[in-house]
Amino acid sequence: HASDFAHTTRSIVLTKLRRFLTFNDAKDAELTDAIANALLLKAMEQQASGQADQADATLIQLADFLRATLQLSGRQQVPLRTELHLLHAYAALMLARFGERVAIQWQVDDAALDCAVPVMSLQPLLENIFKHTVEQNRQKTGISILIQRSPEGGLQMQLADDRGRLAVSTTPGVGLNNLRQRLQVLYGNGASLQLTQLEPAGVLAELRLPWNTDADTDR
Repeated sequence: HASDFAHTTRSIVLTKLRRFLTFNDAKDAELTDAIANALLLKAMEQQASGQADQADATLIQLADFLRATLQLSGRQQVPLRTELHLLHAYAALMLARFGERVAIQWQVDDAALDCAVPVMSLQPLLENIFKHTVEQNRQKTGISILIQRSPEGGLQMQLADDRGRLAVSTTPGVGLNNLRQRLQVLYGNGASLQLTQLEPAGVLAELRLPWNTDADTDR
């Protein structure tokens, strides 16, 4: 039967993807975990519950995400438009997982799309929102992503949610700590990353970089 063949094929694909995510030498272990949890498990749940079409759609999202990350391998900086392609793919994974528990609003200045940004600089910030806010709240979380030229002339990127609370601990997470280290190497004091508690609730992550559309983004 065609349905049995599709079910078997989908199962084989899931198995191969699980092995890839387990054994691939990924530089960012947290990213690998995020992919596995958000997509692979989601597709397996859909497969087990007979939601064949949804499982196929989730696998397509996973393929898009993996393709984007592999294309960026070995690069330090990329144009913002490339980074946003990866961020949109990751956001799609999370929306597939959490459904109506989250809504994302995007506001991106087209003039900023050619600016050079560090590879995987925005994904950890969005991942933090899902990990520390969306997963911890049953009520709907609103996320806003704003990218524009700052009044000072630099590149300003803000990711904010409306329910989060900053942890009392002053020890930064691995993802944020790694990002800050990369910013220091690439820009010295020319870049900054700040987290701000919003009131009555919410957390704002703001990343500021030099406005540079001529950088060598292939290094």
